[in-house]
Amino acid sequence: MRALLVALALGTAELPPQQLPPGSGCAIFLWTRGEPPRRVAMLAERQATLRIMIDRAVVDLPRLAEPGAYGNGRVRALLDLTLSPEPRLPAATMVTGVLRLEEAGGEELAVAVGGLRACR
Repeated sequence: MRALLVALALGTAELPPQQLPPGSGCAIFLWTRGEPPRRVAMLAERQATLRIMIDRAVVDLPRLAEPGAYGNGRVRALLDLTLSPEPRLPAATMVTGVLRLEEAGGEELAVAVGGLRACR
């Protein structure tokens, strides 16, 4: 699992482009703040899942009881996001954001993220 944190730190764990089908509700798309920005996660609000790449596979982490926490037995993701609504649009941009990933064995990585919330 340490490979996940290394891949994210090196920018090689990029999430493929994600679609937001009509009627699917809202999602927050997250990317790294570095150059070039890389897609790292998608938070599907209605499904209460956080989609990330683990070992070159797309994985949906379910919401946990802790606010902003998503995970499974291998990894836990914590989100600390501040959004600013876009006037006259069903969208918001991210003011500040941090995605923290924790492995079951104790390794941890925090990544500054930008993002956009969109609804369909």
